[in-house]
Formats: sequence, structure tokens, C-alpha cells
Amino acid sequence: MWSARPFTRIVLIFILGIIVTTKTSIFFGRIHDFIPIIILILVVLGVVSYKSNISHKYGWIYGIILGMAIFLLGIFVTTNRLSNNKVVCKCSEEYHRGEVISNPVANKNFIKALLTIDAKIHDNCNSSTSFKVIAYIRRDIYSEKILYGDAILFKASLLTPEGPKNPFEFDYGKYLMGNGIHHICYIDSTGWKIVGNSSQLSPRAYGYKLQYKLLKTLKGIGIHGDNYDVAAAVLLGYGDTMSKELKQDFANAGAMHILCVSGLHVGIIYLVLNFILSFFNQTMVSRIQKAVILILFVWIYAIITGLSASITRATLMISVFIIGNLFRRDRDTYNTLAASAFFILLINPMSLFDVGFQLSYAAVLGILIFYRPLYELVSFKYTIADKLWSVTILSISAQLSTFPLAVYYFHIFPTWFWLTNILTFPLSFLIIVTGIIFLAVSWIPIISVLVGKCLLLFVFLLNQVVDFVQYLPWHVMENIFFSSAMVISIYFAITLAYFMLFEKKIRALIPLLLFLITISSLSLHRSINIQTQKRLIIYHIKRNSLIEFISGDKQIMISDSNTINNPSNINYQIKNSRSNWGIAQNMLMADMNTSDCISGINITGNYILFDSLKIFITNDLPKISLYDTISVDILVISGKSSKEISTLIKNISFEKLVIDNNIPPWERKRIIQLCKENNYPFHNVNTDGALVVEL
Repeated sequence: MWSARPFTRIVLIFILGIIVTTKTSIFFGRIHDFIPIIILILVVLGVVSYKSNISHKYGWIYGIILGMAIFLLGIFVTTNRLSNNKVVCKCSEEYHRGEVISNPVANKNFIKALLTIDAKIHDNCNSSTSFKVIAYIRRDIYSEKILYGDAILFKASLLTPEGPKNPFEFDYGKYLMGNGIHHICYIDSTGWKIVGNSSQLSPRAYGYKLQYKLLKTLKGIGIHGDNYDVAAAVLLGYGDTMSKELKQDFANAGAMHILCVSGLHVGIIYLVLNFILSFFNQTMVSRIQKAVILILFVWIYAIITGLSASITRATLMISVFIIGNLFRRDRDTYNTLAASAFFILLINPMSLFDVGFQLSYAAVLGILIFYRPLYELVSFKYTIADKLWSVTILSISAQLSTFPLAVYYFHIFPTWFWLTNILTFPLSFLIIVTGIIFLAVSWIPIISVLVGKCLLLFVFLLNQVVDFVQYLPWHVMENIFFSSAMVISIYFAITLAYFMLFEKKIRALIPLLLFLITISSLSLHRSINIQTQKRLIIYHIKRNSLIEFISGDKQIMISDSNTINNPSNINYQIKNSRSNWGIAQNMLMADMNTSDCISGINITGNYILFDSLKIFITNDLPKISLYDTISVDILVISGKSSKEISTLIKNISFEKLVIDNNIPPWERKRIIQLCKENNYPFHNVNTDGALVVEL
């Protein structure tokens, strides 16, 4: 098995090198410079030992030698990537010259563009190459004209992306660093100008221009609203205009993969073209011509859709498959899949930690492993029933291999995914095929209108299917939590169940039971922790206050009226923490006017008693006398403060002072100065992030 699939061994060893490097720092330093020499020596030794015709009994020797070389190669490329990611440009308000390397995206107030800046023009930058910056340019009639490839001269401070300020919050800064983006900046409408364009002959620039024209063509046939957003995303990978609500509807229905141009879309294009070019299978020359045409067209499609990470992965995977199929020497799909993963990781080893990379390869691997044995469990006489069964099993196979990762990252599970895919897969196929035909004949008046109407109908039906799923009972399971140990245990259990059921390996039963017991134990341990937990969290919410008290799986939040009336505004900050702490979906909100005992929390004016923790919040000063003597554990300075706060602080005995995030900057500065002068222990939510107190 291993000898027929050499790339499976290569990519696993290479991945081990990536993981070792990212989890430790022991290979940073001088040893890094000698790794290429060591790799070369090991390769030479491996080749010599292989050519020396040593006994098969000792064949493992050159296997270990070459394995060490691949392991070190993984370390080398990862250290290079991590070193390049550690770019720091300590530039204040000064001029920079950047080139736009993405299609600019317009929102309400800004034009968002990805720039690359030559580090050589900065003396105070630690990079010897160019680095990437996300620029937010004030939106006006001039910034709306910025195009891919434009060189702009601008004046702005380059800011390093901050890490998360709340428990378990998505680390946007780390995400940007993983994609090689080192700074962000905000550019005023008068602080920039276009000084040139260097992309006239760039394939990506041509792709963006073609994408822009095709988007205008879609609008020209009357597609608008959600239908336009879905058509643009499915056909061209343009999802910038899509609302969060629409994306969430597709995610809840288990159809998010349709919106992300990836393996499904490239696979459909490959299947259609492969069928059209089936007459090219006569000679070796014709097969080479067919392979060139197929690879050329899938890469043209990738360029038009913006060469996102997902489409690049899928296109590279298909390209490797086409090449392997051409020479008919390697018909093993697992080896082809491993080869594509190896080349992607060789170019960017940090792709290993990209959620899209993990899910896409897990889905393909699941289909390769589970589809055939599950499909053969039942046979149907009629073609339509057989096709429906095939699509259902295809969906189940992908879900078997992706649901542990999907739950780990997103904490949801779409329960009706199998029904959704039965309906959406043929519709997405029709949308892509009809869309390609429409784009090809868009210059022919009557035909383009007819094809466009068909396209509009299919997109409308797709949206209706997704909307219909939202009304089914228990259409999505939310706030599910899997720990990393549970994810690993589930994958081992699935693997062992496969061997026991389909490979008839009855000896897999005992280890399968052990892993099931492990999963149950981890789940029980988590349930016990949830029921016994008690904590106070003062969140970091932009210009707002949010204080949460958790007891078991219940909680109460105290906030201002704006947050209470719009609870969805805080979803980004609290969603992951609620899943990790096992909090019920419904939020109980209260303001400081309540005096009831809610969830074991006693609120009396500004004073809160939570278990044995005493808290005083100064967001309603008229309710208390500034000269009352009060002893509390935590004093929270919140709301519109005043000069009387200094008197209040001096008259209240407290263990810690917390400066909430809704305090105005000038007032916050004055309070911090007061705390430093009097050696008061304090926590500034604005800079220190959320405060979490475990009871």
C-alpha cells in the first residue's frame, strides 16, 4: 500500500516537520542556515544506499534517511515562512508607496484594498522583502475608481493587527499573519493619490477586469438582491456583497460549500469539459492536447474567480489529477490527493492551519474512503432513485470526515444537510453550467437573455431551497463544543468503525470501544465542569459595556440599552465563549434598573452580589451617595463618568478597579493617572482586554 502511494508518506512526514516547527522555536537560529546542507547530504546518502542494492531486509535504512530529509525540508520551509511573517515596520505618519494586489471592496464608509509595500524604502523595517498591508481608504468618487495593480502614494500610520480582546474570540490578527498580512492602515480621503499602474499584462489583473465585466453582465439581465449575491458567489467567487444573514442561512442549511468557489465548482467544470473533449482519447498526442486544454481552462476559471486560497487548492488538485491520469502510471487517487497537498504546503506550509485547507482535503478524503462502500449497501432499480441515493451518500461521506472539524471551528451542525444537498447539488450544477454558457454567449442579444432567464430561475430555486430548510424542525444544532482531544478521538473512532464494518477487521472492536469510552468520558467531564462553573466576565465591546455573570449553563448579561435592543451586535465577541462554556442559546439581558434576583444574582441599584463576590458599577451615580462607605471586591467604572468619580474612588474600598470600555478616552486617561498616583490595582478593558474572574 505504502509503496504504491509514495506521496502519502512524503506529505505525512512533511506535515510532521511543519507541526514540530510551529509548536516549538528550537529550530530558529543558526541551525536554520545549515538545514539545506544537511538535507542534501541525507538525499545523497539515501540515493547511494538505494543504488547499492542492499538486501530488502535492510531497505528501511534509505527509507529513514529520505524521511529525515523530508522532515527537515518541512522544518526549513516553515521557518522561512514564519521568519517572513515577523515583519515589523515602525512607521508613524509618513508616506508609503503601495501596489493594490486585490480587487478593492467597497463598504459603507471605506474602500478595502490589499497592498504590497516595498520594505526597502523604509529604514526602520526589519524585512528585506515586500510586505502586505490592508488599507481602508475613505470612500468617495475617487477611491471607488481604484483598480487592481494601481500604485498609490499615501500617508498613514501602519498599525499591527491586535489579538483577541475577549475569551475565545476569533484571532483576526493571527489570521492575517497566517496569510502574510502584517499591518493595517486607515487612509483619509485627502491622504493618497494614484501614481501609476503596473498590471496591464498581469493574468490576475485581466481576470479581475473580466470578473468586473461579467458581474455587470449579470446585473444587466435583471438579477439583483439575494439572487445576484448568490449568482456572483457561485459563478465567480464574488461574495463581497453578500449579507451575513444570507451566509448564515446557507451555513445552517449545510450548503455553504456552494457559495465558496472550490472543488465542487472546479470539478463540475472539469467533468463538463472532459465530456466535451472525450474524442481526444485516441492517441497519446491527443491525450496530451486534451490535458493541456483542461488545465488551461480550469486555471483561467481560477484567475477569473480571483485565485482565492480555496480555488487555488482545488485547481492545483485537479491539475495534478489530470497529469496523473494522462500518463496512466499513477491511477491511485489517494496518492494524487497527497501530491497536491504536498505542493501546496511546500509553497505555503501555513496552509496546514487554514480551516478551508483542512475541510476541503477532509471532504475529498471522506468521499474517497466512504462513498463506495456506503453506496453499495443499497441498490435501486430505477435511475432517478439511484442518482438520489448517490448524491445522498456523497453528502454523508463528506460530512463523516468534516463534521468533527466543522463543529470544532464553527460550533454548529446542519442536521438537514443530506436533504439540502439532494436539492442543491443538481441546482448548483445547473447554475454553473448555465452560467458558463451565459457568460460565453453574453454578447448575443436574444440567446443571452434566454439563457440568463434560465440562470435566474435556477438561482431563485436555490435560494428557495435554502430558505425552506430554515423552517424545518431542528434545522441546525448550535453551540456544540468539541475539544481538540475529542476531535482526535472521534476521527480514530470513525477510522476503526470503517475497518471493522467494511474491511471486516473484527479486532478493531476493542480499540473502537476504548475510543468511544474516551469520547464519553471527555463529554461527561465537560458536563460536570459546566454545571459547577461560576464566573464574571467584563467584555471588551467597542464603545459599549457588557458584563456577564455565569452560573452553571445559565447566565445574565448587564449592558446598555443599545446592546440590549440589538443583541446580534455582540455575537462576534461572545459566540465562541458561549460555546466553550456551554451556555444556553437564549441570552438573559438586564439593565441596572432591575432589583430582582435573576439566576442567583442579586442586583440592588449599583450594587451586585454574585455568590460571594461583591461588585459595584458606577454607571448610574445619582442612585448612591458619593460619600457612602462601601467595601467591594471589584469596582467597575462604567458609563458617562464625571469629575466626582475621583471622590467615589477614594470613598469606596475595593480589591480591584476595572475601567469599562464605554468610558470616554479622556476620562479613561484621567482615571488611569489617578490609579497610578495612588497605587490602585486596576484593569483597563480597552487595552488589557476582557476581565474574567473565576469563582
